[in-house]
Amino acid sequence: MIDMGLLKFIITKALAIVFVLALIFSDGHLRRRDTVESKRIFQIAVLIAVAAFFDMFITWVDWTFYVEPGEKGALFHAIFIALLNVAREMVALQVVVGWNLYVDYAIFHSYEHVQKKFKKSFIPAVIISVIFIVVYMALTEGFFYEGFQTVQAIAAFGYICIALQVFYLINAIQIVLKAHKGRKPPSFLRLDAFLVPVILGFFIYLTQILMQYGLLPFNRILMQNEVRDLCLAIAVVLTWISVRNRYKYVDPVTGLYNREFLSSMNEYMEKSGYPNGIGICFKAPGSEGKLIPVLNSIKPMDAEIFSLGKDEYLVMAGPQSQGAIRLLIKAATLRASETDSSMKVESSYAIRQKEESPEAFTNRLLTLAG
Repeated sequence: MIDMGLLKFIITKALAIVFVLALIFSDGHLRRRDTVESKRIFQIAVLIAVAAFFDMFITWVDWTFYVEPGEKGALFHAIFIALLNVAREMVALQVVVGWNLYVDYAIFHSYEHVQKKFKKSFIPAVIISVIFIVVYMALTEGFFYEGFQTVQAIAAFGYICIALQVFYLINAIQIVLKAHKGRKPPSFLRLDAFLVPVILGFFIYLTQILMQYGLLPFNRILMQNEVRDLCLAIAVVLTWISVRNRYKYVDPVTGLYNREFLSSMNEYMEKSGYPNGIGICFKAPGSEGKLIPVLNSIKPMDAEIFSLGKDEYLVMAGPQSQGAIRLLIKAATLRASETDSSMKVESSYAIRQKEESPEAFTNRLLTLAG
């Protein structure tokens, strides 16, 4: 008769695989991988399925070919299982690092920013690895005894991967929380839906590790449920729902809110404190996004930039005088020519009237943009 703990383990891992495969096959963007977001999520989903399958394979090998300690082949079996576990944790680390990079790119839409951030995280990651090795060696009974050091040393690499997974997940969570400190996007467009299942999955797993080493009281229910992959799979599904919503309201190339957001989210923008005292439309045909950093460098502190398509952008800000508006336009034109001498910038602007509603002003701006 099959062990109930093993059966629950297999079902949990199988559910993770089913979740991510169903997500991929049910969505055209993910199947075609035709956007940056869909490519990233597709890679993460496939790696989650691989990690879950790896867990099932390791469990089957351990269950089928188990050798009692002290018997012939026991050390070889232990080393082989330890190597498989390290390989599994390396795949899981790829999932979490990929998630960290995805969240960073989804918010900032800059590969250069992502690369710089990732390089900065390298030294803390190395320090965490060294500390973890020392702690692991101190907690592992018999680490230096003959016959144990090989298995335990291999297992240590797996635990280092787990420590790095926690580090990069915390990093991803920090990125999201920092990005939402100011004006928060609507709940259905936010990328922090993954927080609850991911934190839950890793909390349970880390609790299991602490129980294994006697640092927490034993709990049978927690010990028999390894749900990391399932929680990550649920997180991927929740994230993709937000990403799919973003396709309607966010320019996938620039990451800026688009015309649809402007025309249908007036009530939300008013409640959330979006600036709507003035609006300046900038056009730079053929600039391929080069105007965005220019506008970011000259816009007022409270301003928001929207993408209107075809290298056309709208800068909305709080109340400004006509003289201040003209200075902003002049600064944008000058900075654009310094960036690329062939870039030609056209502009027009509107000022909100005292009795004008947010919706009427937004419609006037969209009409002005053409």
